[in-house]
Amino acid sequence: MYVQDMVSSFYYARILDYSNAKKGDVFEIPSFVDGKYFPIKIKFKGEETISIRSGKYKCYLFNPVVQTGRIFKNQLKWIFKKEKINDVSVIRYWCLPSNSNSSMLRMLSMIVTSAFAYLTMCRHLFLNRDYNVVIVQTPPLTSALAYVSAARLFRLKVVLNVSDVWPSTAVDLGAMKKGSLSWKLFTFFENYIYQHSNAFIGQSLENIEYLNGKKEIPSLLFRNLSPIENDSFFPKTGKIRIIYAGLLGIAQDVLAICKNVDFEALNTELHIYGDGNQKNEILNLTWHRY
Repeated sequence: MYVQDMVSSFYYARILDYSNAKKGDVFEIPSFVDGKYFPIKIKFKGEETISIRSGKYKCYLFNPVVQTGRIFKNQLKWIFKKEKINDVSVIRYWCLPSNSNSSMLRMLSMIVTSAFAYLTMCRHLFLNRDYNVVIVQTPPLTSALAYVSAARLFRLKVVLNVSDVWPSTAVDLGAMKKGSLSWKLFTFFENYIYQHSNAFIGQSLENIEYLNGKKEIPSLLFRNLSPIENDSFFPKTGKIRIIYAGLLGIAQDVLAICKNVDFEALNTELHIYGDGNQKNEILNLTWHRY
């Protein structure tokens, strides 16, 4: 048995023999985490049959056995948590993540997360009065609304980094109907954060033009492109591998790429790592094809 990393340990767990496993049995996987040896333990909870479009499948259920002082230590016992990562002060706050298809659950998730974002921001700014400018990321609009509102309360200037324009993009993708209640609400959020910003950062000329149409303030076009060390092209032999690691939501629409691109004909493999609303559909699509 070899030592696994955090990712390969999940694949290794799939090949273990559970035929004689009893409820409560603990399986140990030797792993390497944060530069140290760390045995990952999973507790067998039983079996369950799930139904998806491709059929019914018997699944094994597990719970992680958490070691105190390492991973997930007392995560539900704090609202604000400050720590240093690579000499950078990071403040974490409690949130309620959800990728549910239920609009009510997603709205609850956004409300709770935004509320704690606002409280965390206000608390930090109250205890640290030496700020005069804050940089806020949008989307998500609801979190940006919380940050901009807190900055306004403390009379701070806001530099808004806009990586995508919502809800316009949601309408273009068919995820939201123009004129709907959700569209009106998110349009209000969008206009609020634009009107109370002092400068914009955008990643495309289209974004900058759109933002300047909303409010004429200083704007910076910033493209986070890696410098090319060598522009010569060297043909590669064998199959090409493309790796995507990120969100699997409607905005990214990786599902459409999987449906419409014949990677076999291109002698190419697409390796996908991530989570989101389209994850199960992508898994079902690849299951049927391969």
